[in-house]
Amino acid sequence: FFSSMGKKKPQLVQETSKWQKMLRSGEDWTKDDLFDVVGALKQILACLIGLIWGVIPLLGSSGIISFFAVCVGVSFVYYTRFLKIDDEEFGRFEMMKEGLFPAFAVFLLSWIISYNALHV
Repeated sequence: FFSSMGKKKPQLVQETSKWQKMLRSGEDWTKDDLFDVVGALKQILACLIGLIWGVIPLLGSSGIISFFAVCVGVSFVYYTRFLKIDDEEFGRFEMMKEGLFPAFAVFLLSWIISYNALHV
């Protein structure tokens, strides 16, 4: 009983995951973690945009061009304004294109399915 009285218990340092950090502003990021988060954000955004474009219905090249504009614009604002990341440190063009084409595939899939389910 008395031998353990003066000893301090080691405190556990819990490291935050990249998925927890994506909701907090001003965190420190590694390049790989940031690119994973931005890529995942673009895929979630692509699914939502595809559903909205299918419900509206937005057709043709205007839907595709507006998808790229909204997806790149929202992700750029997210990591420069919300996360406060210096985009030149991680590569501005690399950040914009990270996960863009897998997100485009998710967008097309959700756009086509939602449009066909509601309008065909």
